[in-house]
Amino acid sequence: MNYKIKHLVTTLAALLLLGGCVSTKTLFGDAEQEVQTNEQEQAPITQETAGAQGIEVEPISPEEQRALDTAALVNASENRFQASKKANAPRTRALLLEALSAYQNEEYEVALTLMQSAKQLADPMNSSAYVLDGDIYVALDDVDRAAKSYDNALSLNPDNFKAANRRALLHREQGEFEQALTLYSQAIESYSAHAPSYRNRGVLYDLYLGNKALALKDYQMYADLLTYQQSQTAQDAVMLTSLSEAQLKREARRVKGWLIDVERQVQAQVDNVARQADGTE
Repeated sequence: MNYKIKHLVTTLAALLLLGGCVSTKTLFGDAEQEVQTNEQEQAPITQETAGAQGIEVEPISPEEQRALDTAALVNASENRFQASKKANAPRTRALLLEALSAYQNEEYEVALTLMQSAKQLADPMNSSAYVLDGDIYVALDDVDRAAKSYDNALSLNPDNFKAANRRALLHREQGEFEQALTLYSQAIESYSAHAPSYRNRGVLYDLYLGNKALALKDYQMYADLLTYQQSQTAQDAVMLTSLSEAQLKREARRVKGWLIDVERQVQAQVDNVARQADGTE
């Protein structure tokens, strides 16, 4: 062993023993359990405190740091819509479940008839029901009625991030980019772990508003949320999107391509600005 390292280890062992913190077996990894004689537990070693204590800690990679940040975001995210949404009355709910089943089976006219029956009941539909109503109209290519249904959903609950995300898409398709941006940001504010809203806002920044730097940021967040969802076990899965496992893999590959492309464009913009500053162009 290098003399300086050996001397450092010996000194550290002596200091720890004098302080009553550990035994020599614990220090060198021979004991199963730490012997704690202090009344207060020792604080865990972090990257910041390790340097001050002279302990070398291997730094984590940017990918690992992003994974930690994404997990923290998901765990800390408050789903404001989930906390504020109202349940449908039993009769309304029964019709809505039938309508949802018909919609999923692509029986859109049947689904629409069931939705109309639900609207005629004395019990009003909740915000989520109007999202389904809008989805059915989208499938029937009736954009105006779809937009009205999503607007109804948002009027009942502005925190309905799914309604905001869908309505923003219709705004974008109609060339109303600022309205779309406002609603995508509203969706993310209501639930900061909603992956599709990051994806769609990234597309808006990238292809319609020409802000490549903000597009790159949203694409990266979307990719990180997809990676997080893929890392979850079936029992502990946090559903950040409605994609299946196979769809998640395909989408992850696709967004990786977007990231490479937009990163290249952002770097080209930076290089161009630098050249102009140097007077080479």
